[in-house]
Amino acid sequence: MLMTFKCKRCHCVFDCDFGSIAMPESSAEPYFERGVICPICGEVTIDDVHLTEPGECQLATETLDIDDDFWDFADSQCYGCDRYLPVNDLNLCDECDNKLDRDFIRKRDWDYSKSVFGLDPSKREELRKQVVARHGEKLELITYSRGKKRSARKHRKRRKKTL
Repeated sequence: MLMTFKCKRCHCVFDCDFGSIAMPESSAEPYFERGVICPICGEVTIDDVHLTEPGECQLATETLDIDDDFWDFADSQCYGCDRYLPVNDLNLCDECDNKLDRDFIRKRDWDYSKSVFGLDPSKREELRKQVVARHGEKLELITYSRGKKRSARKHRKRRKKTL
């Protein structure tokens, strides 16, 4: 395996093929199958070289055991519940997306509800009654922020008198 180093003696940046790598539990330094060889200084110890930024990435890729499916379960943080789950285009998990849909139905925002899409307009109120009977009248996800009331007093611009 190739890794990028910088020699502390000659300050040369070089790639070195050292074979396999191991991270012993007793040491904080990696163990290389073959020695590190600087093109100018020759064979050097691990204390004689710096690991460059690309070298750090290469080392992390080789030594960290992260499963490929690790990121599948935690795509992003849900805006509704703040849990790390797979989310949709609104950054909502399935549970919060369903809550939002029920809130749209409760508020009669038919244009935004995915459950009402393609539903006969005469059956919309029937669906709303079912949602209210099953989940209650209170909104589950949508909240209203109460902003500051604007004062009735208007600000006037002051004009300077010219002489």
